[in-house]
Amino acid sequence: MPTNKSNNEANHSAKNYETAIDELETILTQLESNQLPLEEAIKQFEQGVGLIKHCQGILDTVEQKVQQLTNEEALAPVNAPTSNAIGTGSDFGSDVPF
Repeated sequence: MPTNKSNNEANHSAKNYETAIDELETILTQLESNQLPLEEAIKQFEQGVGLIKHCQGILDTVEQKVQQLTNEEALAPVNAPTSNAIGTGSDFGSDVPF
């Protein structure tokens, strides 16, 4: 029985990661129960594969965003304290109680 891949992809694209993972866990539980007829098990398996691809796409997008942010952070100047700002004790003056 042919499946409509574009329809499955459209259904998955509207789901967030957590919802897709929850559905995937439900499918996994159903498949592991060995209670589904063969045709239904195949349909569930196909849906699971689609959900896995969808989740992987989300993770890939997030990974790219993290890499972009990390690269931007690496290029941005950091206001790190200088050795004078940290001080050696003599830089602080006499009003420091220790």
